[in-house]
Amino acid sequence: MVENPPSSMDMVLSVLKFIFSWIVLMAIGVIMTGKLITQRLKLTAGREMIFRIPLVFFSIEASGAEVVLGFTFYLICVLLLGTVFGSHLDPWVKDHFGVDAGQLNALGFMSSLLSVAIAFAVFMLSKAQASRPGDELLAKHDAKVNSLTEKQIGKDPASLPEVKE
Repeated sequence: MVENPPSSMDMVLSVLKFIFSWIVLMAIGVIMTGKLITQRLKLTAGREMIFRIPLVFFSIEASGAEVVLGFTFYLICVLLLGTVFGSHLDPWVKDHFGVDAGQLNALGFMSSLLSVAIAFAVFMLSKAQASRPGDELLAKHDAKVNSLTEKQIGKDPASLPEVKE
């Protein structure tokens, strides 16, 4: 049985799917993931690494640790999705998103979405944890106690010996 060669329209669609999955979405996913993850994880990396996407109305850019963490997290998502779902990912993307991207393009597409979603969840959880109302009140109370102690005895409260009963 002889298959018909792909038409020029099929070739154009394949190229567009590849560009969208592996260039556009991957780049946006890496940049957004890097920016969100570096809010929580502090990593020192040179500023000479820059990953930039100039878009029509604006430009998005990541540099230094944002690039390293973004690519690392993206590649971890590629590995996990490929290992866990394998060839079942393409039909899932077709059923849920209505796009027959092909197995490799579906892997890139879902890795971008998953990496940004998890990075956003980590970012939101770290912000919620950092902004507990009790911590602010406790810090104000401790500062007031320390200033009153210093005023009363003339010494830094941290330099006083610990009293044990």
